[in-house]
Amino acid sequence: MDPPTLPSEFLMDCGKRSSPTPTLLPDAHLLTPLRSVDNESPTASPTTPPRLLTLETLEPIVQGALRNLLESSDGDCFVVIPVAPGEEIPHEVIENYLAYLGAGAVRCEYYPAENLHRPRNIPRNSYVFVLSVPSLAHERLTHNFGDECLQALREQGFWLDGWDKRFVHYSGSCPVDCRYGSLSYKLEPDASLVFQGDEIPWLVIEVATSERAVHVQEKVRPYLLGTRGAVKYLVVIHLRDRDCYRQEIMQPKREMRFRALVKAEIKRLTVKGSFDTLRAIRDHAERNVRRRQTLDPEQEDAEDLAILSRSDHFIHATVSCYTWAISNLPDGRKQAQLDTLVHEEPVWPSPPRGGAAFTIRWKDFDGVELPDDKKDTEIRVPFVELHRCIEGIHDTSGSGLLRAFPDDIEFAPLTPPDMSSDIEEDADDSTDSDDIETSSSSDSSKETPDPSDGDYVED
Repeated sequence: MDPPTLPSEFLMDCGKRSSPTPTLLPDAHLLTPLRSVDNESPTASPTTPPRLLTLETLEPIVQGALRNLLESSDGDCFVVIPVAPGEEIPHEVIENYLAYLGAGAVRCEYYPAENLHRPRNIPRNSYVFVLSVPSLAHERLTHNFGDECLQALREQGFWLDGWDKRFVHYSGSCPVDCRYGSLSYKLEPDASLVFQGDEIPWLVIEVATSERAVHVQEKVRPYLLGTRGAVKYLVVIHLRDRDCYRQEIMQPKREMRFRALVKAEIKRLTVKGSFDTLRAIRDHAERNVRRRQTLDPEQEDAEDLAILSRSDHFIHATVSCYTWAISNLPDGRKQAQLDTLVHEEPVWPSPPRGGAAFTIRWKDFDGVELPDDKKDTEIRVPFVELHRCIEGIHDTSGSGLLRAFPDDIEFAPLTPPDMSSDIEEDADDSTDSDDIETSSSSDSSKETPDPSDGDYVED
């Protein structure tokens, strides 16, 4: 069977090129995390194993991936499409084909397979396309924080003379081309702020969850350094469910406590002098600590237990903010480095600490000519509204302002309009106009005398 042929407008100028024979991957490409009621670790939902993407196999693979994505009931679902090694498929080809299929709202990102959160036997020397649909929670959260940033910009003196309120606008998804090192990326942020006339956003907002195909931390450097500094700020809102909270918050605490106990046990055994080598002392100390923890399990922190007892899907949230800075090297060269402005500031379920905020500074925008009174301008975007927004996402009680019709109210039947009367009226109108023309012509013939009549006299 011949491979399907894409419409020529989607192939652009890349042309048909030779490519490796498509092979089957042993793992599914629909990486939808499914959770059981006993909070087991996420597992992938099985589906048909994918082939490596080439121009010849693009149509059936993208259609199948899109079908799996749209049929999934999980709002955080994503689909990974691996590209055949050595095959170059422009990102615009996939975007245009999704628009052709009526799926223009589906986000499509492109990055190296080595950045995948769960590679799942995909060749690491290849690239992948990741299709996703943002959930309602993501949209509300990013839109709320983007509005807070815009409001702070307008009210705290950041606006320059001559700017109207649309000079900085909110964008739900603004594709960003990045090249970090030798690797290429095509990223679509959850939200961004863009200056009027620019294509690249200067502020990017990303929502990180454990379900994402790529850890947002893997995108920080490509966003800020891979755009040569065009993206000035990156705000990462990290939402954690129970599994993620245990792994990323509680497990490091256990490991820290374990190391402290082992260190104390090493000191005790060293004073006792029962072992000859430091390695033997350390091994025996670790065994003693593990034996004690087995006999007398340590109690978790009361705060952690209270957070785990929450019934919400996301039980913990933090926010981090990043930018870049130029530093001078000893040999006189300049180097762009990542700069962390805010690191994992808790915003849920407890409110953020007083004064916790994200700062935007005009001095971070190199090369911008500013009046003297604007050069040191800084604005602060507090995180308290972020806490309220997450609280609103979990509030399903309803506002009580919307009322449905009572059950005893009937709806008027939906009937197609009767076009026959209009047709008859049009026909009557046309008949009348013909009659008018005929009568007028006959009247004019009567009024104009015939030259052959004897009574006709020409002046």
